[in-house]
Amino acid sequence: MCYLKGLCESLGAFPRSPTIALLGLAFKGQPPTDDLRGTMARPMLECLRREFEGGAFRGYDAVVSPEAIHGLGLEPCETLEAAFKDAQLVLILNNHPLFCGMPLGLLATGMRRPGIVYDCWNCFEPDDLHLPDGIGYVALGGHGRAVMPEAVPIRATSPTAEVHA
Repeated sequence: MCYLKGLCESLGAFPRSPTIALLGLAFKGQPPTDDLRGTMARPMLECLRREFEGGAFRGYDAVVSPEAIHGLGLEPCETLEAAFKDAQLVLILNNHPLFCGMPLGLLATGMRRPGIVYDCWNCFEPDDLHLPDGIGYVALGGHGRAVMPEAVPIRATSPTAEVHA
């Protein structure tokens, strides 16, 4: 099981088939490029598709064309807001300046709860973040300093077919 699936399952009411947004699809963000050779988006997407079967996958990149994003098997998003909207898991995959400077707290208000932003580039200082209730932030290598929402209990009276039990 990939680390992210276990992290998501720890939240309790996380859906089996979430909406997942991958940000920063080019192999690097600085200097900006649209080059997809060697991108970590491909192996991450493979793992996520295995672990979250039936999930909806979308992608956003400040430089990569919508056609190339679609070619990766992702629904292209035109804006960061569109990428975050109703996503339960958002991954920051490169260090493009747009991602490190984005208003994460504001964008996260568009996410479904519970939700997680997983940052592969440590763009943010966890202690300085002001995220909406139900949204967590984890940075690669900084798991001990993660900002996690409280687990949401699964109620027997609610439909549970779509959540991990």
